[in-house]
Amino acid sequence: MPKSNHKTLIRVLLWWVTLLSICQAALLVLFFTMGHFGKNGDAQRGPKHIHSDQLASPKNTTRQDKARMFTYEASRVDLNSIIWSAVYSEDPVRDGNVVIQNDGYFFVCLRITLQNSTCRSQDRCSKVEVTLKEVNENGDILTGWINNDTLSTGLLCKMKKLLVGDRLSVQVKIQPSESIHINKKRSLSSLDLVYMPNLP
Repeated sequence: MPKSNHKTLIRVLLWWVTLLSICQAALLVLFFTMGHFGKNGDAQRGPKHIHSDQLASPKNTTRQDKARMFTYEASRVDLNSIIWSAVYSEDPVRDGNVVIQNDGYFFVCLRITLQNSTCRSQDRCSKVEVTLKEVNENGDILTGWINNDTLSTGLLCKMKKLLVGDRLSVQVKIQPSESIHINKKRSLSSLDLVYMPNLP
């Protein structure tokens, strides 16, 4: 093959690859932008930013058929039980225990972190057991132990079917029994529930 034909062929191939790359990039941009918007420019999919006060209003959600998230923070420890307070006012709490208001499946996530003053010796924190259970029921939903290095249980999660009126309690046990001090920052100690209604 002559050298001039060889150079011409290389130029044609380079232009062809460049054209294909530009077309592919344009199609990807159109796919990801136009796919999220309808003809009127209204977002059909994609995340919407909704304030918590809008979530509580009846016109936006119904408690029976919409997924919801509940967040609780530890306010204090009373006789080895953590007393929870609701982050949002509509989240139900009774006697420091979380109260379930709907039948359905709940994704339950718990994280407990202790303050440094609770663990005076290196091995002492490894003997701290944290248990989430239903009040007046046998069996635990979640059980974890405090890590000596992080002073935390880490994130403990489980899917659980709960009924209206069920109450959730978190117990913290330490051997020998002494006072327990929890780090109350919400990012370090919290109980989160994601409610998913029963499917028909």
